[in-house]
Amino acid sequence: MTSFKRLIINCGASQVTAAVIASSGEELEIEKLVTEELDYDFSQDDAAMKAIGKALKRLARFHKFSGSATLILPGNQTLTKTIRIPYVEEAKRAQVIAFEAQQNIPYPLHEVVWDSQVVGDDGVETEVLFIAAKSNAVDDFYGQMSAAGFSVANISAATVLDYNSLQFAYPDVDEDVLLINVGSRSTNLLFRNPSGFFVRNIQLGGNSLTQSLADSLGKSFLQAEAFKHACFRGEVDSAASKAVADSSESFMRRMSQEITRSIVNYRRQYGGAAPTRILLNGRGALLTGLAEYLTATQKV
Repeated sequence: MTSFKRLIINCGASQVTAAVIASSGEELEIEKLVTEELDYDFSQDDAAMKAIGKALKRLARFHKFSGSATLILPGNQTLTKTIRIPYVEEAKRAQVIAFEAQQNIPYPLHEVVWDSQVVGDDGVETEVLFIAAKSNAVDDFYGQMSAAGFSVANISAATVLDYNSLQFAYPDVDEDVLLINVGSRSTNLLFRNPSGFFVRNIQLGGNSLTQSLADSLGKSFLQAEAFKHACFRGEVDSAASKAVADSSESFMRRMSQEITRSIVNYRRQYGGAAPTRILLNGRGALLTGLAEYLTATQKV
């Protein structure tokens, strides 16, 4: 019986989570799990990396995480795409995939770190998953990990983490499922059916709601973020909370529209069916009324 222990560090736009996962046979156990909130103005993208570095150092200094880790990059820092190519023998596949990478990754390949994995092959077409990130962004994450005393064993993307979580939680899925991970800056959409999956990242997250609120109230982003949380905690009066309710409704409407567009794209490109079940995760999924709104608008 094989066993292993692995440190996973998941870097998001608003928090960094470290977990030690142990395995014995087919069982997985979370031995240790700590989340550090990022302290910066979320409207200032350039400040995020410094805040991530501070969070990593706190994980090492106060929570005693150390050693080699699997680094999970946030969805807004990666390009994840599945494509289908004509079936070719394995000896020629790498050449075809490299050509397709040039066509499908919207940056010169010398400016990115990329990899691919065959996720399906029916003898007629081969389904390939591409994951790419800008080289300078990867270097920044490596630098912050190293400064905190960690080494990077390998890198993965948040979308892949979503897929693995879904596979582990629902190993016998036999229906079309859509997993929606609502983050701070962006949202990952993962379509899963018995024959494969499709992923898309949309630039809509909790920060979009905060910015809408800031614009409507004439406040700074930080003030609007604090006001939003106070409202969700029930610490403001009903008159003041109307602005949050209006911005929330606008956010949910935009989210539903993006989901609908993604479903149409999924069905057109991959011949998939509309999802019969939608699963929500991510902190943004805690928005009051979001689950009910999507149930009504997506008819699931």
